[in-house]
Amino acid sequence: MDCDKNCSICFGCDITGFCGGLTPGDGETLAQLADFGRGFSRKLLPNLPIGRTCACLRAVLLGKFLRTAPDIPCWIDRDRFVVEANKLLAILPWSYLAGFPIQLDDIIGGAKNILKDFDFRPLGMELAMKPSLVRAVEVAILHKKMTTSLQRSGVPCLSKVLGLAGVIPNNNPMVAESLQLAADAELDNLILISEIDAADDSPCIPISELRAIGFSVEEIEKDDVQTVYKKLLHARINGQRQPKIIIVRNQSAQIFEISPATISDESTTADFFIPDTIHNYFALLNMRKNSDYDNWQYRFECAVDFHPEILQFVEGIRAH
Repeated sequence: MDCDKNCSICFGCDITGFCGGLTPGDGETLAQLADFGRGFSRKLLPNLPIGRTCACLRAVLLGKFLRTAPDIPCWIDRDRFVVEANKLLAILPWSYLAGFPIQLDDIIGGAKNILKDFDFRPLGMELAMKPSLVRAVEVAILHKKMTTSLQRSGVPCLSKVLGLAGVIPNNNPMVAESLQLAADAELDNLILISEIDAADDSPCIPISELRAIGFSVEEIEKDDVQTVYKKLLHARINGQRQPKIIIVRNQSAQIFEISPATISDESTTADFFIPDTIHNYFALLNMRKNSDYDNWQYRFECAVDFHPEILQFVEGIRAH
């Protein structure tokens, strides 16, 4: 059921009527999407393993959480999604299922060419050639300037900057500097997602140190969509003036890595059947997002009528 707040944040409420959960129908569909998407990714990109927890994360991100609309990549108040090069390929099959303008041949071709010359901008994503954490902080600073200006003019902004990364290393000065910058600037619009393979013993920054720096830290260890969604939603609506980090501990498979050895030359686009329940779910979801865009755009255009300088400021931020 939908709550009477109509806040356009979570697109639904839990069975008790309290904002912050998934409807039973959405929960079942996202669980199906996690299972189907995991097999779909393996069929499309053979030998590229994905654990159950990561599958739930991708299903929730593309199937519910991200404030992006496949038909409107230029939405000013859409979420910014920054992904490292070695993780972006893992997102593409889920983007295809969500209805973003990408073809199966493009995914296979992008894999075989290690994502060379592939344009991800229509997907509302940014490929970070530097650590995604570092790039996400840069984007969040610009995004904060834009949304602050809009909110002062009466335009509500719900969008966030998400950075999908792996282990947060404790021996990278660039990463340490970016983390401190995010904390000092109180980037409450920043949500970093750190995927960690349970078998990976790479040195990473302890949670206690991340909290001491000034981050709000959540952990996800359960491999169910309800837990993943509630953690993400809490990070979005958390009113504390601090950046957030969500640590996803993947128990059942290695984290995605791109290498020529993982791509099969026999990959084809044949026999990729997608259940009607998934098609219909995304059709309804995208209709809702398009409606949210129309409502937001109307508020924005009304504000521009009274403050025409806003448009020039926003365009300058986007160009930068």
